[in-house]
Amino acid sequence: MKSLGLKDKPKSLHEIKTAIAKREVRLSPALEKVARQALERPEIVAFESAAEIANRCSVSTTALTRLARCFGFSTFREMKKVFQDNLRSGSARFATQAPKIVRSVQPG
Repeated sequence: MKSLGLKDKPKSLHEIKTAIAKREVRLSPALEKVARQALERPEIVAFESAAEIANRCSVSTTALTRLARCFGFSTFREMKKVFQDNLRSGSARFATQAPKIVRSVQPG
C-alpha cells in the first residue's frame, strides 16, 4: 500500500478525503470500508475505542492501525486525534456563529 509519507500526513478530515479521492493511498476493500464509515461518522472514530470501532466495522483492531499507517500516521491514536480536532474545530465554529444565527432569526 502506498503511504502519503510522514511529512505529508493529513492534518484534517478534508485532507484524508482528498487523499482517498485522488487515489494517493491504495486501500484494500476492508480498509476502504473502514475509511468510508469513519468519514461518514467521524464522531465514532473521535470518541469510541479502537475495539468498538473495529467491532462496528467487522475488522480487527490491527486493521485500524494499518489504515492509519496508509495515511502516514504511526498509530491509530494519532489518526484519531485528527478526527477529534476536526470535531472540536467544528464545534468552535458553531459556537462563534450561533449568536449571529440567533440574532438573524429573532423578530425586530
